[in-house]
Order: sequence, then structure tokens, then C-alpha cells
Amino acid sequence: MSLSSVEELKCTLFLQSHIFPESAKPAEEDTFKRSKRRMLSADELGRVRLEACTPATTSESGSPRALTDSFAVSSGDDAHACSSSADGKSDDASRNPDVAAIEPSWLDELTVEERRKLKSKLELESLDSHSIRPELKYLADFPDWLDELFREFDDDVIKAFQKHTEHPVYAVSWFFSALTSIESALWMPFVLFSLGYDSAATVMTNVLLVLSLISQVPKRFLWRPRPWMLRRAKGVRKDPTSSFPSRGVTCAVVFPVMILFALEQELAREFSLLLYVFAVLLTVTFTTFARINVGAHYPSDVLGGLVLGTVVLTVSFMTLRLWSVLGCMSSAVRYPVASGFQLRRETFWALVSAKQLLACTLISFMVALVSGISPIRFWLKNNYVYGLLLSSLTFRFVFVCPSCSPSGVGLSAVASPSFWVHAKTILTGGLMIAVSFALKPKRRGVPEWAVNAQRLLKFLLMYCATLVVMVHSRLTLSSV
Repeated sequence: MSLSSVEELKCTLFLQSHIFPESAKPAEEDTFKRSKRRMLSADELGRVRLEACTPATTSESGSPRALTDSFAVSSGDDAHACSSSADGKSDDASRNPDVAAIEPSWLDELTVEERRKLKSKLELESLDSHSIRPELKYLADFPDWLDELFREFDDDVIKAFQKHTEHPVYAVSWFFSALTSIESALWMPFVLFSLGYDSAATVMTNVLLVLSLISQVPKRFLWRPRPWMLRRAKGVRKDPTSSFPSRGVTCAVVFPVMILFALEQELAREFSLLLYVFAVLLTVTFTTFARINVGAHYPSDVLGGLVLGTVVLTVSFMTLRLWSVLGCMSSAVRYPVASGFQLRRETFWALVSAKQLLACTLISFMVALVSGISPIRFWLKNNYVYGLLLSSLTFRFVFVCPSCSPSGVGLSAVASPSFWVHAKTILTGGLMIAVSFALKPKRRGVPEWAVNAQRLLKFLLMYCATLVVMVHSRLTLSSV
């Protein structure tokens, strides 16, 4: 086979991999590093594209470069195609090699509404391959060998789980996807502390903070395209973030254990191990089906979620011991005994340690600052994830831990509130979540530093608002 024929074949296979990915064969993936599955960076994809579209690929009888020009894929404002310039190089590449890439075809299949939702979730003005897969030095790709190892298993299970994606099956999948999202539990510590259920609130604050931090690490630093992006699954629910691992399955492991253990601490009783196992198996089973059914995850993502959930629970129970070290874990030492050290409305500002409260607020602010700003941008949801959880941690440390207070003061225990107080507090928690979801920074025409400032201001708003509501609720219940 002549050199020209080899180059022509390479260009043809390149077009099949990126413009007609459903027609690509496994043998061709080795040639092009399975780029359609792992979405090469702009530089890598540009180099492959230029190599495949050099003048040597052009034959007199049929020009693959002409095919490339005809079937170039465009997305948004950009259109990247093989150029037929005289020197055989891409015009885009000659100007800027970072944009020498063909957009993945799944972007063109999105409706206007789907594009709007994806841009809103990612907080982007335009949607293209560069924004979907962040071009970051510290972002690693999911290993090809591992993806290939699970490929047959993943595809078979996805095919079986997506036989029915219409209603009412979709309604079940949507319900369990929402139930096991991390956002669905953020209101719990806030509500429980407000109502005086400090033992349960302590457990949930600790577990949710560990879950938020640990589960975000692979999501931020490891990239694996979701199956709907690669046409390995129907895109019933088009989540735009990295696929591995399944955080929904991680939450499905963590949430039942967290809730049952919190009830044990609050009610001073023990549940059987069988109940724990049954609760975890039930939520994991339904969540696994839900996340695969909507095309958001591979079955191998589920396995990763199970492992990550186990790690989160292990670290959570280890860190819970810190409250015992501080001397305020049990209810016997959690509240001041003498009435003169109990915080009341009339003595609150005279007794509370302003320095301690300010120090906790500054530390929380620094955590949000480091997590939300460039270049790492660890978690853009810091305004409500950290706003709700760090305020609960501050409340526990400052107001429900007399041993940590410089003057030994703290809030007193309260009797069980009425049904209406429960309902009002739960509605307030729901309102806090709704407001936090609406707090998204304005990006159009705004410099990066201003966007970061918006995130921090909104974090402070959520942090201070929830802290004030919790303190006000407890002071009100103490005075009844």
C-alpha cells in the first residue's frame, strides 16, 4: 500500500471517528487513541486532525479532504474543519493551535433548550468541546485500558436498562436521581439544628461535609464523557459533567447509613445491621437503574460510586470522633448546666464570644474562596453547598459546644417543638435551598474577578442567613 493510500485511510477513519462516531469500529479506535470516547484535548485533537488532513491524503479520484470540508461539524459560534489551503495546514491551526479541533457531534444534536440548560449548569456563555471538557493541566482522562476492560459489560447493561425510557419508567428514574443528589440533603442539618435535634444534626453535618469534599475530587480532576455524549446510550437526561464515578450511587450508599445512625444518636437506641443492609441495597438498586436508564452513567461508574461511598462513610465516622475529643459529643456535656452560662435572648450578646464567631466565619470564607476561584474552581456550587453546611458547622462549634467556648457558654437543650414549628422550619429550609439555587453569578460581559466576587458574596449571604435563622429559632424555643 502506498504512503498516499495509508494517509487517505487515516483521514477516512478520522472522519468516521468524529463525524460518524456510530460507524467507527473497535479496531479503528486503537489508531486514533479512541478519541471519540475520551474526548482529546484541543491540542491533541488538532494534531491528529492536521496529520489526517495533510496534502498526502488527497487523491485524484476522490479527495477525503473534500469530505472533511463537506461534513465539518460546527457548534455555537465556531466551526472547525480541515482547510484546503495550498500548504496543507488548517487556517485555524495556523492562527491558533488551541482551536484546531472538530466539535463532537453530540453537541449538534442538542435542542436550544438543552443547550440553555447545559450552559446554565456549567455557568458558560457558549457551549463547545473546549467548555464541556475543561482544558486544565491537572485534569486527567479516564484510563483507556480501564474503559476497554468494562466496555462490553457497560454496553450490555446500558442496552438492557434503556429498553424503556418513557413514562412512567422515566418518572421513577427522575425521582431516585433527585432523591440521591447531594443537594437533596443539604437542608437537613439546618432544619435539625433549628429544631434542637443536635445529635442528629451533628452526624449529618459531619457526613455531608465529608461527602461534599471527597466526592468532588474525582468529579473535578478526572474526566470521563458520559455515555449519552458518545452515543453509547440515549440521552434521556443530559448531565454535562464528568461521568466517573456516580455521585448518585455514592449518595445512595451514604444517605441511608447517615439517616439511620443519626436517628440512633438522637433516640439513644440501636438499629439492627439487617436494617442498614436492606436500606442501602434498596436505594443503591433503584439509583443504579435510574442513573443508567437516563443515560447519565456507565455501570462501571456505579462500581466506582460504591467504592467512593464506602470511603466517605469510613472517613465520616473517623472525623465524628473529633467532637468527643473536643468534649461535646454527648448530650450530657453538650449544654451548659448552670443557667448563668446558657444563652438567652436578653444575655446573648453579653455572653457569646464574638472573636470565636468571627474566626469561624473567616475560616469558612477562606474555604469558599479557595474552592470557588480560578484556576482550580473546585466547586462552583460553593454558595449553597458551603453556605448551608459550613454555617451548620459554625453553629455547632460556637453555640452547642461549651467546652470550646472561652467562657463556657452555649445554647440550652429544648423540648420537642410542636407540629407547626416543625412544618414552618422545614418550609424555611426548602426556601433556603430554592434561593440558593437561584443565586448564580452573572457572567455575560463580566470579568473573571467580578464573577468570583459574586460567588463569594452569595456564599456569605447564604452562610449568614442560615446562621441567623438557626440562632433565632433556638433562642425562641428556649424562651418558650
